[in-house]
Amino acid sequence: MKLFSPTTISASNLMTRFLPFCRSTSRFSTSSFNPSYVGKQSILLPKDVQIQLRKQILEVSGPNGQLQQNFPKYLRLRQENDSIKIEIASKSRDDLSKKQLAMWGTTRALLGNNVKGVSEPWQSLVKLLGVGYRASVEGNNILLKVGFANAVSVQIPPEVQVENPSPTSLVLSGIDKQKVTQLAAKIRSFKKPEPYKGKGIYVDGENIQLKNKRNIS
Repeated sequence: MKLFSPTTISASNLMTRFLPFCRSTSRFSTSSFNPSYVGKQSILLPKDVQIQLRKQILEVSGPNGQLQQNFPKYLRLRQENDSIKIEIASKSRDDLSKKQLAMWGTTRALLGNNVKGVSEPWQSLVKLLGVGYRASVEGNNILLKVGFANAVSVQIPPEVQVENPSPTSLVLSGIDKQKVTQLAAKIRSFKKPEPYKGKGIYVDGENIQLKNKRNIS
């Protein structure tokens, strides 16, 4: 068996020996069409929910209200009995951009949220933890007492309903999931949970891992 000394093998020789192998392993095909795992999932349609597509506007109506969203031209809607499915119009991936492929899954997710919202409103639970922390609803505003000199006022969007079952909790509800979660995130932003005492505003049962205080000598 012949051994090679490091001094006898140059960089050019190494590239010559291993370049063909590298080229062969880096080849892959992009011609196959990879469907979106979210986009290809069907949506169960309750009996009291109707869907209509009008000039690229998808309307979803149910007992709790109506929602609308844009529907891209490169997608199509197919209904089978009590379920609907979003399909891509083009079978060739080369005809679509990455953004269009991503919008396939996004459109399906939004439609699923709308179908659930018009039949069963979305809810978000907000809890305040801290000495003196309080929340109240006055008219169209939420007043938060979270350690500042003055109470923080947060306006309630017309699409969201807010209940105040206790001084330290709020229940947000609405048919539009995005509106509900945006309001919850805005409320939380005024006093995010801190990692030492755990004080702050928590949303939907979130938990944080508390840290040990450092002793400063």
